[in-house]
Amino acid sequence: MVRCRPVTLAPGRTRSLHLNHATVLVRDADRSLRFYLDGLGLKLIVDREYDGPYDEIFGVEATRLRAMICGDPDRPEVGRIELLTFAVPVPQGELPEGLATGSIVLAFRVHLDAVVPRLLEHGATGLRRATLRRGTDVATVRDPDGIFVELIDLGPPRSSE
Repeated sequence: MVRCRPVTLAPGRTRSLHLNHATVLVRDADRSLRFYLDGLGLKLIVDREYDGPYDEIFGVEATRLRAMICGDPDRPEVGRIELLTFAVPVPQGELPEGLATGSIVLAFRVHLDAVVPRLLEHGATGLRRATLRRGTDVATVRDPDGIFVELIDLGPPRSSE
């Protein structure tokens, strides 16, 4: 395991380096929101349009984008996904059949039996399931834009009795 060293933010202030969020470019914002919110169970933290030099930053034609940040509002500093659409759509990329160098896999710990049917209902494709050596059930699907999503089972949900 790689351990991060503290990063100096300003004289006398340090903190550990961490991933702020992962950005996924999507074709259909509403369809992707249904997948990640209704299917996976994330919450919408931000849904805004922004103007900026995105042509300079990303090399796209658009200078306006819509950013939808999904995650856990109680822990906004970890595990966020930003769904992004540009006012001028970007071209559809080629998706490999399986994993390839440069592929992104978004991984979540979930209750598989509850989440998998909802994801399938909201556009997931390519469901694969397996059990790891230590008995943990896992699954992978592709989201509506073809991004690999790994699901690691938390085990059966606790009874509310």
